[in-house]
Amino acid sequence: MKKINKKLCMDCGGHCCKKMPGATFPSDFGKSKKEIMENVRKILATGKFGIDWWEAEKPRYYVRPKTQGESKLFNSSWGGVCIFFNQDKGCNLNFRDRPRECRYLIAGKPEKSCLTYAPPSARFSNNKEGASLAWQSFNDFLVSFEK
Repeated sequence: MKKINKKLCMDCGGHCCKKMPGATFPSDFGKSKKEIMENVRKILATGKFGIDWWEAEKPRYYVRPKTQGESKLFNSSWGGVCIFFNQDKGCNLNFRDRPRECRYLIAGKPEKSCLTYAPPSARFSNNKEGASLAWQSFNDFLVSFEK
């Protein structure tokens, strides 16, 4: 697993974290479908994660951290400060506990722009659309939280 460059990250000041929380992927929650579903139930119950979606022919849902001040479980926002971002120390999550998209961010300089790295073995891009594709087989499960 890639290691974080804390100095580069701190110099960035949370440029990406202030724009939008990173997307999770099913593998962030376990290996089996059962384990993933159990862990998603738990993480959604904390109130710190929500369900977002990618507008396609049929919406494709995925899990991500909420933005600061966000209260709804379902929110397709394209902006906001990640609930885990702290201006003084950066991300409040341990590196391994961050969403996949965040773990693969490469802080940019000097423009303070981040790039998302997708390893060659990645089946989906580390972005909102890629997350929605990775979560596609869980769509009915995620939609069930709306009821």
